[in-house]
Amino acid sequence: MRNPFHDFHFDLLEPELIVGKTLALLGPILKADNEILSRSVELLGWGLFNKWEKVDVLLQQYAKSKPAVAQETV
Repeated sequence: MRNPFHDFHFDLLEPELIVGKTLALLGPILKADNEILSRSVELLGWGLFNKWEKVDVLLQQYAKSKPAVAQETV
């Protein structure tokens, strides 16, 4: 029997959402190695996960940095 609610973890069945959540959570971990890669991975992840409010917040934060994210991400 399925949960009567969506917990955004065990209920994820669509591959894009699973990959998106994984990338969004992996991005900040990469920060020590390469900040542009970290930002790009996190931004791409939130987009695939359909969390557009997070994408908007991140883009506003990154607007002050040059380059903020990899061009391929956009």
